Amino acid sequence: MSENVEINSENNEQTSESTNKKRKPFIVKFFLAILYIILAVILVIVAWMTFCALNRTENVKALPGNYSIYVRTDSIYDAAEPLIDLKAMDIVLAEPGLSAVRESFYAARETSWRENFFVDLALSRRLDAALYDENNFVAVLDMGFLSGITRLAPLAYNFISVPNLQYIKSADNSCFVYSVSEEFTIYAKVHKNLVIVSANKEYFDLACQLENDKNYTDEEIKIMKTRLDKPFRIVANAKKLLLMAGSENPYISFIASSISESELSTVEFGISDENINVDISIPFEKEEENIMNRLPRSPKK
Repeated sequence: MSENVEINSENNEQTSESTNKKRKPFIVKFFLAILYIILAVILVIVAWMTFCALNRTENVKALPGNYSIYVRTDSIYDAAEPLIDLKAMDIVLAEPGLSAVRESFYAARETSWRENFFVDLALSRRLDAALYDENNFVAVLDMGFLSGITRLAPLAYNFISVPNLQYIKSADNSCFVYSVSEEFTIYAKVHKNLVIVSANKEYFDLACQLENDKNYTDEEIKIMKTRLDKPFRIVANAKKLLLMAGSENPYISFIASSISESELSTVEFGISDENINVDISIPFEKEEENIMNRLPRSPKK
């Protein structure tokens, strides 16, 4: 009988000890709960950013064809950073007509934000832009995984007020509308990883259809998708541009006549104070061994 009592007492002691071990102080439970919440939030953010990085649309789908000039950079930061320190910019900005941007440019040159990691990360985005005439353009910014932030812009609009900015809801094409002035309005739309911007409603609506890749040839698609070796790539129909620049000039007309009308010319370049690196590709219809000898000559007096 005494042995049974001893065994029961030992069991009770073990149970009480295990219960005491399981019970944690309230402060420990509180901090553990906060830790679990933080970990859950981080997990949700990582999952959302990963989804946004994978759920994407190609830039070329948002660029209407028949452009005059197409410009691309794979990193806005890497392309613009050397230009800010370029000494030649001081000469360019000395022009009276550029006085409006001169102060902003010099402020950007002196700011410490240029060395900020997060600024570098935010601006290391691909930008495609197409110019259709002097006033009409479409720009497409690929935000990559950071589209996890831009995709929330329509929701954030309900809580943030920006002067002259509206979010127009439409069954076909909801977008942001920013009125710079009575004559100038900018339209912007967030679609997956892309931010589509234009100042012309017709081109903007065309860009937002996201079916423009069907209008390009395989060669054009290859040019627009191939990764850059230099900060900038400019693509244009050289024949069309030369004729627009000086169709009445016999020298320009002769060179233009030798360039293929169906193929595009490309220029890739990077500029710094020490170097100017340029690669130019112009598709001539046929090789001219002595092209200089065939140029029009001015009549002798």
